[in-house]
Amino acid sequence: MDDLERAGDFKFADSEHIIGVRLHDLEMTDEAYLDLDGGDVNLPLGFFALWRQTDAFYRAGPEEWTESNRAVRSVFKVARAQGVRILGRFDCRWSTAWDYFTFWLLPSLETLEGIMDQLEPAGDFKFADSRHIIGNLEPHFRFGRHLQTDTDWSKGE
Repeated sequence: MDDLERAGDFKFADSEHIIGVRLHDLEMTDEAYLDLDGGDVNLPLGFFALWRQTDAFYRAGPEEWTESNRAVRSVFKVARAQGVRILGRFDCRWSTAWDYFTFWLLPSLETLEGIMDQLEPAGDFKFADSRHIIGNLEPHFRFGRHLQTDTDWSKGE
């Protein structure tokens, strides 16, 4: 963080840093995709989700939680079949007011909308408050208004 600050990372925008430890959850991590070098231009959208469990999570009985969890994980399988890459679930309770976050790469906004339409009846939002951030792939990193094109990483080197 000190190096980023010295490089001017915080000059042009306010920032919030949420740091998490990746949990060992094979159903939430496309390990094979993580082993690839570089990004995938066929997955131009990023989806970042933060969530924290509500009182309903702690009041739910084991059967209710198990049923909802099974239904949600079933939707994740559908998402993968549609080309979504789920890059893990991270515990961030020690660095923020949120409990967890995940990051996905997606082929289209329509795909994400379809998955969200299935997650709600599956109960994904039944036990948690969440915040979702969607962004598109930008081939060149920007500092404020300055396009960073004179770097090795912006040329794919």
